[in-house]
Amino acid sequence: MPGTPLPREQISSQYLEENISNRLVAASSIILVVTTILLALRLYVRSLPNVKTGLEDILLLPAYLLSLASCICGYLAVTHGGAGRHVKALMIEDPNIVIVRGKLLYSLSWVTAYSNCFSRLSVLVLLYTIFTPGVARKCTVLLMVYMVLFLVSQTIAGAMECRPIAYFWDRTGDGTCINLFLFFKLSGILNIVGDVAIMVLPAHTVWNLQASIAKRVAISFVFLSGSIGLIASCFRTASFFTSQEQSTTDPTWADVELMSWTIVESGMYMAAACTMRLRPLLRKLPGWFKQFKTTHHESGVTVERTFTIEDGKGYEMNFYAKQGHIPLKSFDRDLNRASIQGLQRPAVNRAMVSATFPLPGVTHGKRILATVIENRAQDGTNTNPWISLPINDQDLSAGYQDITFQQLNNAANHAAKWLSQALPATSEPFQCLAYAGPKDLRYAILAVAVAKLQKVMVLPSPLITPEAQLRILEKKNCKLYLRPVEMAGPVDAILQKAPHIESITVPGIEEFLRDDAASPVVYGKTWDEGKDDPWLVFHTSGTTGNPKPITYTHQMMAGADTAASLPDIEETHIHQYAQRRWYTPLPSLHFVGMLMSLAMTGFVNMTSVIGPPAPPTPKLLIDIFRYGRIDGALLMPALIDQLCLLPEGIEALRELKYIHYAGAPLSAKSGNLLAPYTQVVPCVGSTEAGGYFTTIHQNKDAWDYLSFQKHSGAEFQHRMNDLHELVFVRRPECAMQQIFQVYPDRESFGTDDLWIEHPVHKGLWKIIGRSDDYVYLAHGDGLHASLLEPEIIAHPSVKSAIIGGHGQISPVLLVELIPGVELDDEALRESLTPYIEKVNVHCHDCVKLSSERLIFATKDKPFILTVKGSVARLQTLALYEGEIASLFA
Repeated sequence: MPGTPLPREQISSQYLEENISNRLVAASSIILVVTTILLALRLYVRSLPNVKTGLEDILLLPAYLLSLASCICGYLAVTHGGAGRHVKALMIEDPNIVIVRGKLLYSLSWVTAYSNCFSRLSVLVLLYTIFTPGVARKCTVLLMVYMVLFLVSQTIAGAMECRPIAYFWDRTGDGTCINLFLFFKLSGILNIVGDVAIMVLPAHTVWNLQASIAKRVAISFVFLSGSIGLIASCFRTASFFTSQEQSTTDPTWADVELMSWTIVESGMYMAAACTMRLRPLLRKLPGWFKQFKTTHHESGVTVERTFTIEDGKGYEMNFYAKQGHIPLKSFDRDLNRASIQGLQRPAVNRAMVSATFPLPGVTHGKRILATVIENRAQDGTNTNPWISLPINDQDLSAGYQDITFQQLNNAANHAAKWLSQALPATSEPFQCLAYAGPKDLRYAILAVAVAKLQKVMVLPSPLITPEAQLRILEKKNCKLYLRPVEMAGPVDAILQKAPHIESITVPGIEEFLRDDAASPVVYGKTWDEGKDDPWLVFHTSGTTGNPKPITYTHQMMAGADTAASLPDIEETHIHQYAQRRWYTPLPSLHFVGMLMSLAMTGFVNMTSVIGPPAPPTPKLLIDIFRYGRIDGALLMPALIDQLCLLPEGIEALRELKYIHYAGAPLSAKSGNLLAPYTQVVPCVGSTEAGGYFTTIHQNKDAWDYLSFQKHSGAEFQHRMNDLHELVFVRRPECAMQQIFQVYPDRESFGTDDLWIEHPVHKGLWKIIGRSDDYVYLAHGDGLHASLLEPEIIAHPSVKSAIIGGHGQISPVLLVELIPGVELDDEALRESLTPYIEKVNVHCHDCVKLSSERLIFATKDKPFILTVKGSVARLQTLALYEGEIASLFA
């Protein structure tokens, strides 16, 4: 008993000197160092771009401070509480040490209880943000409640375990305590129950991901790291059972094991909460890089290079290479993801290896997309997912989850059932309805549902005027307009001028994308029966006038499949899409967006990777590329130019295997930065003609040029100087001529696109403008605006530029500045003068530009854009009609 010293002569000196306190010191030190490092890394990760601080991070601060306090208790227990020595030795030296030991043990039980709770709540909050609404989230909330109630019960029991409280550490006076060992055993068991629940919680979500077993196992280990405290908790609880007798007879000796596992348990909970958010460090720590050598032949010469590959990306890498015999597909992937050790990745003119057709197990051609989706939903052997979308739109580092074709088909069946109930009954074949909604999966799901029901869906863009939308609806005799609640305002405002068009509210995405199986709705027609049936109505961008509707049949939407069926097709875009992960910000209301989300995914097994619904900023795009694990991106040139203004943006683009751009020309500066490192490919087409059927070439110095497949029937007809117009000529042997499905009575179709041939690589062509962007001046002369405008856009402060002045005596230059550039009229005019002079080198005197006929766009009148993101020339010129007229008044 404290206060009653034992006589020294009754105990051997060896027994008195025994000391195992170094074990407790080691445990406390290791936990202190590990938790401090992990918290510092966690804070560093929070400082990375687009990684936001959440409640789970805030909870770590009290968890760490309390874990630190537990380590301090461990040190003090050694220095002042006699931990690690025999109690009899302490009673001889100073019985009051045992009292100090009791106070420290009591304090340790409190700080670890609260530290453990904060750490586990941090893990649960993180899981809550990752899980989508459903059972998993509800279980997460229940576990949070369990943890809080468990802490409250511990607090109440701890406050009442001894009466008075001092009796816990000083038994010399009167008092009582509950059975402390039973209390600690029960607490330990309940702790373990909570840990097991946290460990099991993500299992269903992870194992339902459409990914390889290896990848799912890897993801499981990430989540299991959130339960590593379970190990220490089991050892700690076991020690209460094994050390009970010794704790009664020699408590300070037994304290080493009990206190060590208690401190380790607290630290491991803290470590678990930190570890689950350290994934972004995979791109930062050089220790995650492995070296390997590849050997291949270039121009008959064996070349050996040493590369580094970044781990943790989820890409399959083939490291096996023999001299001159490395698999070309593997080498291409390795080279594209690699960098020369210690140096920037070199510019290498290499042949890109793409898919070959037919794809394994696929019979291409004469397939209707709705049927393909239904068949792929039933085909359990096909592992290519349909869509990959962020687990958490606010934090892409949480990863991506896949949506399968089974889920798509089931969602379309749910949507078809809803449409059958919501739409008015009609005997009219191919009942027409319009849909406008936010940028989400409802566009694709409703498109498939409409196909199953053999109806027609019009997809008006919110970027065109209400009058233009109504003209499109009237032309298609569309009397139904579907929209979700969030689009009620814009759509209903449009329909105020068309009371005969009925507005129907579409339910949320969760009503379609559900786990319960819907009654099957099957598209029942064969290719010959359904290929010419109307399905989707897109509209032209309005670049050169009012948008006009173009009805796509099932055959027009199957162009990729038709191309894949051709026996002698040269490499084209679909070879690069096939069986790869692609991202595009283009919405599905645009025909290119719908092709990427449905046609390419269905016909050539592409996986469409999507980003958050927010407009894509450069930093957001970098995260999408990184965490979406994409192989290629189809982007508007303006986005590529923005990325190329940032070093990290250039790096992210160069890491892609393919960069396709569409909607406008890509600046020479951006293209030249990227072409030596990745394959930059222009995508040209129109809503009427579809994507132009072009080939992929390997000339890096002609990245903005392309050639046409022989199946397209493309001809370049001379117009003036070195300008040629692209004309499609009907030919029976040409399988890829969508334009003549739109205009079946024509034998040829002039695109009005003007092209120039490459001066060296004959047969390669570049689009440089349109015949209708020719500016006719009052004196009968004129100039092609699109040939000259890129010179002005090269100015670092210029976002867009167009040349106008139709019917005037001289041309006019309109300039829109990039956001953030202040409109200093005189200074900007002066800085633009060299660019204007560069343009004038190509012009004779009567059509030269002048800084005196320069108009800067104002913030309240920005340039009008088309659906594709390019400048709507005629509408923008009309917007500044008054300013242009005032220059000649």
